[in-house]
Amino acid sequence: MSWWKKPLIAMTVLLATGFSYPATGDSTSAQGEISHIQTIAFAEWKLLSPKEEQFSILMPIGNIERNLMGNGTQKDYTVRTEQEVFTVALWDMSAKVRGKEANLLADIAAKPQSNYRLISQRKFALNGNPGIELNYTSEKYPNQKLIKRCIIAPGTLYLIIVVSDSPTRAKTFLDSFRLK
Repeated sequence: MSWWKKPLIAMTVLLATGFSYPATGDSTSAQGEISHIQTIAFAEWKLLSPKEEQFSILMPIGNIERNLMGNGTQKDYTVRTEQEVFTVALWDMSAKVRGKEANLLADIAAKPQSNYRLISQRKFALNGNPGIELNYTSEKYPNQKLIKRCIIAPGTLYLIIVVSDSPTRAKTFLDSFRLK
């Protein structure tokens, strides 16, 4: 068996059996559990859990670009590989947006994506916070998918975006997102 397949098989087994954070709500123990899983099965992933933010996610090993925009009200963390992009973006929501979360998700879903065609969408909730997942395909690169998950948590809009031709890597990234 090729050396690079072993971490993928272990990762698939963990995802199939379902792993989760401890129910204690203690972010230290949750981070420790993910770090342990990362060491065993996710050799190509590392945990991103900025102290000043309220989220954690597994990112592919690589240079994490951090960008600040809008006087610090918009931030993103991105890892780019040769053919993939993994991004978590955050927006501080103003008081004008609060209470209009359903409209905001509908607006995000209705916005076209350049060079991509929407193929499916679904609504979901994460810890009681509303979200929507949008799946796109590329006209130019048919094997490449763009998946965008939008989650509205109190005071913050999160966009978790992946462009990849690997469904396994996309799922690992998207499903690892947690709110603290």
